[in-house]
Amino acid sequence: MARPLSAPALAALTGVVACAVALAGCERQPPAAEPAGAPRPRAATSGPSGPAPFDARGVVFEPAQPEEPPESVVQIPPRPAPAPAPAPTVAPPPPPASRGPSGSCDVRASEGFCFAFTGDGWTPGAARAQCDAAPEAEFGPGTCPLEDRVATCAFERPSAPGREIVYVYYEPYEPALAELACPGTFTRLE
Repeated sequence: MARPLSAPALAALTGVVACAVALAGCERQPPAAEPAGAPRPRAATSGPSGPAPFDARGVVFEPAQPEEPPESVVQIPPRPAPAPAPAPTVAPPPPPASRGPSGSCDVRASEGFCFAFTGDGWTPGAARAQCDAAPEAEFGPGTCPLEDRVATCAFERPSAPGREIVYVYYEPYEPALAELACPGTFTRLE
């Protein structure tokens, strides 16, 4: 049968176990000296059969020191994701390089002006067909004549994008009348 531990031995064992539980490096401490004249504790007995066994579980897993309250954990909300970058805007393709007029229609003999088919939507065939529909008109492959000009009027119908027409007015046409008749951008050449 196992012999019961004395109070100083039990105190030393409890100190070692407490150090092990605290996971601290403890040196073996000598048992505390008993004060003179103090009565020596007797081993606890569980009844007529003898002393109670040592409760290692109570010493190891139930420390004598009061437990510290658990740490407070502050929840930090996640940062919102940055807004997505705007999609790059795609510039429309540049207009095709102007290839010059697709022809001109001279009606100076009856109307006092000439008009040139300058927009990129014109082809020489479409310009000729348009000029052939005008009375007393003469189609030419280039621009209107430059001599004796008094004003111009650049015009493009919204229903026919790319088909600009430049009207060129000649003497004796009055620039004020040309400006009144111009449905687009008027330029006086005097």
